[in-house]
Amino acid sequence: MAAHAGTSADLTSMAAHPVWQALLHLHDGQPQIDDPAFLRSAPDFSAEAEWQATRAALSGPDAEAEVCRMPARYLWLRAQGVVGELPLSRCADWQDFSGRAPASRISLVFASENPAQPSSMMGHLFFKLEGRRADGEEVAHALSFYTDAGTWNLPLLLYESLVTGKPGWFALGPHDETVRHYVVGEGRTLWEYDLALTPDQATLLQAHLLELRSARIRYLFQDHNCATLVRDLLRIVQPVAAASAPASPWITPRRVLREQTARGTPRADRVYTPAAWRVRTLRDGLDHAEIEQALETVRRAGQPQGDTAHEARVPATDTDLLPTDLSGLQALEFTRAWAGLELARGRLGPAQWQRLSTAIDTRRAARPAGESLAVDAQMDPSLTPPEARWSLGRERRGPRDGWSLRLMPVSHALEDDHRHRLGESALQLFDLGLRLENDRLRLQHLVVYGVTSLLPHDALAGGWSGRFALGALPQARADRTTAVAASVEGALGQTLRVHPDIDLYALAGGGLGLHRGLWLSWQQEAGLIVREVGGLKTLLRWRHESRPDGGPRSATHWQWTQMLRLSSGWQLGLEAGRIAQGAQRQRRIGLQLTHLL
Repeated sequence: MAAHAGTSADLTSMAAHPVWQALLHLHDGQPQIDDPAFLRSAPDFSAEAEWQATRAALSGPDAEAEVCRMPARYLWLRAQGVVGELPLSRCADWQDFSGRAPASRISLVFASENPAQPSSMMGHLFFKLEGRRADGEEVAHALSFYTDAGTWNLPLLLYESLVTGKPGWFALGPHDETVRHYVVGEGRTLWEYDLALTPDQATLLQAHLLELRSARIRYLFQDHNCATLVRDLLRIVQPVAAASAPASPWITPRRVLREQTARGTPRADRVYTPAAWRVRTLRDGLDHAEIEQALETVRRAGQPQGDTAHEARVPATDTDLLPTDLSGLQALEFTRAWAGLELARGRLGPAQWQRLSTAIDTRRAARPAGESLAVDAQMDPSLTPPEARWSLGRERRGPRDGWSLRLMPVSHALEDDHRHRLGESALQLFDLGLRLENDRLRLQHLVVYGVTSLLPHDALAGGWSGRFALGALPQARADRTTAVAASVEGALGQTLRVHPDIDLYALAGGGLGLHRGLWLSWQQEAGLIVREVGGLKTLLRWRHESRPDGGPRSATHWQWTQMLRLSSGWQLGLEAGRIAQGAQRQRRIGLQLTHLL
């Protein structure tokens, strides 16, 4: 091939190769990284020109320097027979990177969202590199692409993230520190997926990560975020599968996970969970006596050694920390989870937690080999429904009929299947609703950012529910079609799980709106959520607003929603409701078909 690499046909073929396109991060032929330090042919870039420039540099007098600058391009071109053998071993940066962070195994890691943190609302996706260093030590590192979203100024954050772009950085650090940051510091769950790459694939991907380390990369929330960059990196080692991936208006971390599992990547083989999450999930299946025994064990572990103020003093040895009959695997891990939660709350010291955890490890070692707690497959984030969707419906409001159209480029609603979560949740980003009535198209709503979390309250782990919305929100009144006003709303409350498939919730809060003047309203909401067999889901909601649209009279809403999941990509919903405002009443009923993309 090398003898004919310069012909026009070969040049076109090589420049169009999916791996070459992936190495350049091209989308529809356009580079997503336009840093001249990354593209030799800038500003007159083309895939062909970049191929020629790279080949010339790898064949010229400064070839050794070019290998250090672009090791992944060199490795791939050498594998294609385009360039000869060059001494990659002389590249100090490559030796340092591959020596400090060996990558004989590469995994995808997903960090779940925390509704209380706007910057985490889509989750996060990054790589885990594992391997043995030259000194024989097994090490693991996390490599992540991120931007600094450390602001509560949501409008500014959205503007910079969506329009101007924010600076993006790669961070390489010990995986244990990353786990502590997300799991302990932010209360988020980490899910690991082994990519099962060949040694050559792992080396090529690692070499390309080194190429990106010094590149200037813009972070854009909608089309160049952690998920799109990870997807681009996976294209290097999965060129055929990636080329057939369906187009989407918005690439999210969960979408990348769904694509990976569809290609055969096993579901998560390791999960790191916050202590509160494990307390909630592990207490199911334990009887009251086992739970009380675990709580007492942790209480005793938190006492200073030699404390005579208590009837039971802390045992002198780690082994004696655990009662002899506390031996079941689930009970032991529940004890560890409760100790972790007490550690996070400051009621247990790090040394005391470590001592108890060591005792649990010792007790576990005496149990049958290979015994483990199965991870609940329904909680795997790769099983979540797609976020992009559109809905078309027919609706009657009072005597008026109309068509409704809803577009949600990256959202999920309370009506969706949320069995993969600890509690019902909703996320709305640029949720657009339109209504066509009497040949007139009206705006129903535009939610720029909205989040609802109905996490059931737990007697041990606690947990609050709440909602927040920002945008052009509906201000329903009984005497006319719903008005739309620039508004911000928020509420806080609690959810009670009265049955594994039934939740009751209550929220109270307020809203600030601007429409024919500025107004403040108080809001109360209560509801019932029932998860039924056969893909059915029922929601009953009651809401009271003191001054909708700034008017003098309060309004009360009742709404019933019945959702039927027809398939993985289609849902059918039936809604009925009523608004009461003074002597005015307005009834509403509608049928809506939703397609998940």
